[in-house]
Amino acid sequence: MKPDKKRIGGRIQAIRISLGYTLEEFGENLTPPASKSNVSRWEKGKNIPNKARLLSIAKLGGVSTEYLLLGEKKERDQEYYIEKLEVENLELKERIRQYEKVFEDVESLLNSRKNS
Repeated sequence: MKPDKKRIGGRIQAIRISLGYTLEEFGENLTPPASKSNVSRWEKGKNIPNKARLLSIAKLGGVSTEYLLLGEKKERDQEYYIEKLEVENLELKERIRQYEKVFEDVESLLNSRKNS
């Protein structure tokens, strides 16, 4: 089945508008970034973003790439991204704890040198 470029473009436009972005701002927030004209061409159904940009658009919109391509939104989409963010949050907290430990060790070392 061939993707319906116009419908995909409509879903991309809906995400952009819901975020309050201009064409340019939307493109700047993608990974990799896209030009204003690329975003416009997607929304008009002339082109489809590449896989990396589709994933980035889906992430921004809190939907799956399946939804972007096929229009089939599942309840699981939002839950998936919430779970993914929670995992990333836990990983970041662990990194912060590790950095705090390093800073404590450095501070302790500096204090011990001051006192010697």
